[in-house]
Amino acid sequence: MRVWPTKPGVCLAGYGVAMPRAHISMTPDEVKSFLATQDTMVIATLADGASTGTVARARLDGDQLVFVVADADPAVDQIARDDRVCCVIDQFPSYYEIKGVIAHGHARRLDPVPAELSPGAAFALALDDVASFDFAKLPR
Repeated sequence: MRVWPTKPGVCLAGYGVAMPRAHISMTPDEVKSFLATQDTMVIATLADGASTGTVARARLDGDQLVFVVADADPAVDQIARDDRVCCVIDQFPSYYEIKGVIAHGHARRLDPVPAELSPGAAFALALDDVASFDFAKLPR
């Protein structure tokens, strides 16, 4: 799993003033632990050169995300034409509990659909390109 870290360093905020930036990305194990607790995500697909999003049922299966959308959802045809997807999973019960994972890659159609996620069209996305954040890692 390639994880894009949030690099410690500086970022510019208003009028070129440098501000420190905390390292808040999750480790690969933290990403998997977080994903194992989630069952819904937003899938972004490409349609006529623009991205569109839909909500999907999801689960972690080893080193991949498995997600299901309704058979009639336009995402099914969009993934058939261009299998590049972006999956976004987050939670935000309070400020210091905000967590999220963004996974990019090529979706692969699954047949049969996993029983616990059916009915619908099922896809798998390998966790090869992942960015994450965990606000609990922010200094207080």
